[in-house]
Amino acid sequence: MRILLQFIKIGFRNIFRHKRRSIICISAVVISVFFIVLIQSLIGGMKNLVKTTILTYEFGQLNVNTKKYQEKKDYSPMFFPIEFSGKNEDLMQKLNSIKGITTFNRLKSFVVVSDGRVKNGILLGMDIDAERKFHYLNTSKRSDGLIEGRFPSGDNNECVLGYLMARKMGVSPGDSILIKAVSRTLSDEFIKLTVTGLVDWSYAAYDKKLILMDRSRLSQKLNMNGFAQRLTIYVDDERKLDVYKSDV
Repeated sequence: MRILLQFIKIGFRNIFRHKRRSIICISAVVISVFFIVLIQSLIGGMKNLVKTTILTYEFGQLNVNTKKYQEKKDYSPMFFPIEFSGKNEDLMQKLNSIKGITTFNRLKSFVVVSDGRVKNGILLGMDIDAERKFHYLNTSKRSDGLIEGRFPSGDNNECVLGYLMARKMGVSPGDSILIKAVSRTLSDEFIKLTVTGLVDWSYAAYDKKLILMDRSRLSQKLNMNGFAQRLTIYVDDERKLDVYKSDV
């Protein structure tokens, strides 16, 4: 114990004996620790943002789909829909009756855009009002992300575009775009959409490619006839995923 106290005394004596050197060393340590914490926080924040965005638009925590769809999921095919003895709405009600689970029916298709500046895109059909109430579409700004115009309705062929996609195509609200998608019956469907708004999705990959329209309207255009491509499930507590899986 006496030796330890002696070392402490020597240490403090050296700190005050060379004040300038001590100040420089302490400053270097503080600055280094500050930047390490800052960089780790930025990286952690970026990872969480990407994770939250992908969970919001792509996967949720759980998915219900067919085995054949799962095998071809990278292509988001329409022709392997969920077959349920009743209506898909009944299946969703059963899933939503499970405590801690919220289920959404979505459609996703890779489409060809008839524009020389943007050749392809991701067409996403959502129950927009319900999803806007449930979570933020722009996760970084905690908003619906709408920059200009309005979200599409289910009464007409309307859509909103990522603002980077719209900028590259040179379109604005009120303009029209033509896309080609593959329907459930494997036919090519050409759809003319009126752009009603521009959105910042807080994720560059979506800002450049994502086209959002009302799910029920998209279901009609792609001959889904009430079928579900997949059901996306969000849970209240990710730590209980195994419990939710068994309940589903």
